[in-house]
Amino acid sequence: MKNKILWVFIIILIIGGIGFWFYNSSVQAPEKEPEEKIKSIGKPLFPGMSPVNENGEVVTKLGEPVEESVEPGSDKAPHQSRVLQEGEVPTGVIHLKVSSSGFTPDNFEVFSGQVVNLCLTVNDNVVRSFKFKEKSLQAVVLEPQNKSRCISFNAPNQGGDFVFIEEQSRVEGVMTVK
Repeated sequence: MKNKILWVFIIILIIGGIGFWFYNSSVQAPEKEPEEKIKSIGKPLFPGMSPVNENGEVVTKLGEPVEESVEPGSDKAPHQSRVLQEGEVPTGVIHLKVSSSGFTPDNFEVFSGQVVNLCLTVNDNVVRSFKFKEKSLQAVVLEPQNKSRCISFNAPNQGGDFVFIEEQSRVEGVMTVK
């Protein structure tokens, strides 16, 4: 008798398990809301610099687009590279050299929204800095400490001429956005 009860109990468990499996496989789960895609963050050109995401936006370390109009050095501003040694400035960037006699070259052209990889090299033994006069680009600052530094930023979406200066000797140059 105990054997029959045990077999009946085992058969009930098996049938219940099959029924449970069948029920779960036939019921569709409700569709989930699509999760917001996390923007992939690329590798910065040099350590310390802001990276560029897959959409061609210069972003913070958290993947948010940088803001060129905030205070330089703030979390939302584009960040400059570490100080670079002679020969470290890569090809394919906009490379400006500065001394008391001015910038070389003193102008360059970019397209609106383009990622601009800009490097500044100081050609004399004076501490110099680079910044734009326009408030909309006030966060784009380079302070190479008598050597070279680079920064990445997105060119403004509106075309026009944007004046940049070296504050020590007050020399100027122009970035033209097309």
